[in-house]
Amino acid sequence: MKGWRNWVGRVAFALSVLALLGTSLPRWEMKGKLEGPDRAPTDDHALRLTIEASHEPSYTFSAGGSPHVEGRRCTAGWRSEQKKVECLLPPGAKLGSVTISEKCKSSGGCCSNEPCKPPSDAFLDAKTEVVPIWKRVVEKESRLRIGKTISKDAGHTVVQHLQVAIENPLPNLQVTLRAKDTKGTVAGWSGAETNVECRWFDADAGKPLECTGFMFSSESSSVIDLDVIVKATAYGACDADAGACKPPPEADALRIVDAFMKAD
Repeated sequence: MKGWRNWVGRVAFALSVLALLGTSLPRWEMKGKLEGPDRAPTDDHALRLTIEASHEPSYTFSAGGSPHVEGRRCTAGWRSEQKKVECLLPPGAKLGSVTISEKCKSSGGCCSNEPCKPPSDAFLDAKTEVVPIWKRVVEKESRLRIGKTISKDAGHTVVQHLQVAIENPLPNLQVTLRAKDTKGTVAGWSGAETNVECRWFDADAGKPLECTGFMFSSESSSVIDLDVIVKATAYGACDADAGACKPPPEADALRIVDAFMKAD
């Protein structure tokens, strides 16, 4: 009986190794050469990025005090039939890189020493233009109760993450957080304005959009209260045929419901 159990264990181990190798296969990557500016000159303008690519593209930008933000939500709209997608960067954002990438399909497998290169039909073109935009900004002051990282049984650590709930979000939305008083900062954060990621892919219709920030922990032994200001900025390109550039009526319903700490 012990023999077959040993064999089952070995097979399970081998399968886990193969699964790990499968998720860590080498990838080829192609970086696009940007045609146009990488930043809008004022906060009343933004960059419209047009990408034409043979594979689903990705891009990065810096905004809201965050040096590296991924524009995955927009490029998820890329389709192989059209091979083109347009994205509007947040006001004040600076474009970083535009790339396409895919796992290698070499016949040599994961252990092959063959060089991994983009296929001959791969292409990537990225262009930007500065466009005037409208903005709708709402802010909410909140008090976050931040405790020291808590260790439970079996060495499990409970981590606290910032949660922000937003009602009636618009497609183009930037959420940032800053401390009201920089004297009340916590470990790993100076209190300066920083970008907060929103879980658009997990959003349920009719429910507030959930945005999750970085983890917080207090270096002190006691719980501290941190006063912060959460800002949500909805924005969009102006319609050249509409005359004055104003937010659409639905932007008036944008609201920050709450901001609080949640332990995982």
